[in-house]
Amino acid sequence: MSSECGSDEYPLTIPPELIEHIPEENRADFIREYVLHIEHIEQYSGPIPHPRTFASYVEIMPESGDRILKMTEQQQKQRMKSEEDWLGIYRFRIQFGMWFGFILALTLIICGTLIILSGHDVAGFAVVTTPAITIAGVFIYNRRRRKD
Repeated sequence: MSSECGSDEYPLTIPPELIEHIPEENRADFIREYVLHIEHIEQYSGPIPHPRTFASYVEIMPESGDRILKMTEQQQKQRMKSEEDWLGIYRFRIQFGMWFGFILALTLIICGTLIILSGHDVAGFAVVTTPAITIAGVFIYNRRRRKD
């Protein structure tokens, strides 16, 4: 009795050390039992079906392969457009925030300078230095966050 079993697609060889201690009359039952307990698990992930599955679809309905590929291409285009839209919104928010911060800081510096010129040195100095310290803090925080 040969210790070869399995299919042409998934050949299986039972190691000889498993068979040599089994009496000759029980080997066929052992091999049958051994083969019944072996499972072949295959996993595939991707935007289109596994090639064998894809071929099955085409075999059943010849135009299905083209339809599946077109559907996949449309989904991919939609996903890429969606990502580009989100990137555009993200860039706009960043630019808007930078311009808003710049205008706010410039306004506070001008107001602080006018307060100092009107004779209120301490209050004017506080209004001028607050945006400068805040801007420096945000800059340092963002630098550290990028490094991490």
